[in-house]
Amino acid sequence: MGIRFRTRSPQRDQEGDRARIQSVREALLAAKASAEGERHGLRRRIAEWQDRAVAIMDTSGDYGARDAEEENEIAEATKAAAKGEERLEEISRNIAVFDEMLARLDEAERAAPGNVAGQGR
Repeated sequence: MGIRFRTRSPQRDQEGDRARIQSVREALLAAKASAEGERHGLRRRIAEWQDRAVAIMDTSGDYGARDAEEENEIAEATKAAAKGEERLEEISRNIAVFDEMLARLDEAERAAPGNVAGQGR
């Protein structure tokens, strides 16, 4: 009576590994696409705000000639735009992380046993 330990075939192991890597890749690509969409929309809104702010400042006269309400509106919009710029930086950092993770997945796939590109290492 022998005890035998059974393993899956190397081909089945490789298929499982590739499927898991592909699953992670798809999630990262979806997250990256979502972040890129948010970044694009935010850039557009900031540009629109900048255009409106310039128009308000051009039509409302010099600093001393604007009423308190206009000055307050400009100040609040400037704060909001600054927060928008900070968010753009956060999104760009996230996208860079997604790109790094995707590159690591590419490396893992190339180095995987059975991968023609990974053989000979």
